[in-house]
Amino acid sequence: MGRKEHILSNKKRIQQLFSKGKTIKSYPIVVYALKSEQHKVLFSISKKKISKAVDRNKIKRQLQAIYFNDFKFQHKKALKITLAIVYVSTNPVSYLKLKTVMFNIIKQLKDEN
Repeated sequence: MGRKEHILSNKKRIQQLFSKGKTIKSYPIVVYALKSEQHKVLFSISKKKISKAVDRNKIKRQLQAIYFNDFKFQHKKALKITLAIVYVSTNPVSYLKLKTVMFNIIKQLKDEN
């Protein structure tokens, strides 16, 4: 399965995720997690926080690269969970900072399951 099958796009599921999902905060990322039958993920960067589209796209590409390259496809036993990864900082941060924060958050999620 490729990346496109793992991207969350269903509006009802997104609404459910933000209303009933568990929140994990680790600056500059907030993750909403909800157990489900399929593994799906959503990446979000606010236009109000990062006004330039170039910067938003770069951060989104970095988050996707970290998530898909380092977590999802390396572990054969995937989590049955729906995630929303929301970038909340007003300034772009380094790739290494994003990677360490993502590692910590994913580790927390795996420990809970």
